[in-house]
Amino acid sequence: MKNKLFLLIATSLLLVGCGAKKQTTIDDDTSKDSGNDPVIPTGVETKTFTFINNKDVFPTGDLTKSSSLEKFVNGFNKDGDYVTSVNVTGAMQMLNMNNDECYIKSILQFGSQKSEGAITINFNVDIFDVKVETQACWKTYNPGTGVTTSVDTNSHLYVDKDEQDIDLSAEAGQEPAKHEQAFEVTNKTVKFYTKVSGQRAYIHSLTIKYRL
Repeated sequence: MKNKLFLLIATSLLLVGCGAKKQTTIDDDTSKDSGNDPVIPTGVETKTFTFINNKDVFPTGDLTKSSSLEKFVNGFNKDGDYVTSVNVTGAMQMLNMNNDECYIKSILQFGSQKSEGAITINFNVDIFDVKVETQACWKTYNPGTGVTTSVDTNSHLYVDKDEQDIDLSAEAGQEPAKHEQAFEVTNKTVKFYTKVSGQRAYIHSLTIKYRL
């Protein structure tokens, strides 16, 4: 009788233990199905457009002329559909510098001796960051008495607004320093501009980050 009672108690304890374990498993599964799906980060791509010494992609020419501007837009879209349109005001050109004394043969130039320059690029991708490599306008030439370097010593380039000012100040007679600076972008349009004639600026390259 005692043996039967012992077996009955042991069996009951075993069933209770299994039931408790089973209940714990159900609770764990419920917590996994709480609806808190993992956040998948948005993909990001980077694209660089090089203007300096890149005539095959960005041919030289006056960008205030429709034919040159069309080629300029096509340069952006050589490897993909990045840009919908470009607008320019003032003096803007893909400069052709046929000068043996200088390593710059072509480059994107803002302004002239008589005018400021501005360019607005309308992108087809969802950009959120732009980085530009810039430099004050400079040229070298040899008048027969040795190589001379001409520099716009107080150039500034602005990105979207006056507060986003890239100071390109340089010393006379020397190649200006290059500046690389990044800016956040809140829409698909970016404007670069100068504000003073005779203080020209170059953009060597433009890098964008955009969401897929």
